[in-house]
Amino acid sequence: MKNWLVLTSLLFLFSSCLEFDDVQFKGIESIKFPKVDQKEILIDLSLRLNNPNKYKIKIKPSILDVYIGGKLVIPFTKTTLSVGVENIQNLVYFDDNKLPFQESDNIQVVSARIDQNFKVGIFNWNNSVVYQTSSNEEAIPLPTLSAYSNLFLKTKIVDELTLQLGVDAHYHTEYYAPGYEAALLQFYNQREKKVGNYPIMTGYANMHLKQMRFFVMMYNIGDLIIGKPNYFSLPNYPVNPMLFKLGVSVNLNN
Repeated sequence: MKNWLVLTSLLFLFSSCLEFDDVQFKGIESIKFPKVDQKEILIDLSLRLNNPNKYKIKIKPSILDVYIGGKLVIPFTKTTLSVGVENIQNLVYFDDNKLPFQESDNIQVVSARIDQNFKVGIFNWNNSVVYQTSSNEEAIPLPTLSAYSNLFLKTKIVDELTLQLGVDAHYHTEYYAPGYEAALLQFYNQREKKVGNYPIMTGYANMHLKQMRFFVMMYNIGDLIIGKPNYFSLPNYPVNPMLFKLGVSVNLNN
């Protein structure tokens, strides 16, 4: 009986030691930038933490991916401007030999975006343009410019039936897009073939009646306009040619 009591007490103490509550983040006390250049951004952070456990913990030096950005919204012109910079450390990716590789240097990604919408009566024109650049294109390849434009008219035919008729387009400049290796089920960074510089345009008509929506669309109508199409989403993976689609969706929620 005494042995059972001792064993039970030891098990209780051992199970109590295994209990662990997450450390609570309470805020940032101070932030400093001792070094900022093209190769790296060093940041000193003083954090306020709360340890709810009954024993001490030790925090090891950590590696952080840091993003700093901002946004400006101008309501009366329907304009949104945003910029950002991200510092990435120890990035792991598959290189052009389709082997895993870890980048030892810091990588900075800078982006700027503008969204501009226009509306005159039933006519609408929504636009987005993104500029981005990477300090290491072999590790993080990016198109310099990406754009999306949607030109459409939207009106009510009758009280309950809304019609939206228009055309939209996606476009980005050429860049070394990651390849895909089916045997590995992984994307890898390749430097052999660029993709891009081809707009994917779609003409469409949407009709919304109460909880039901009908649509018809003609995908990739650039096939009719551009003489030598080069529409690849990835190297050796073309997007669909011109394609007609139609469908119906119903919202069953009350």
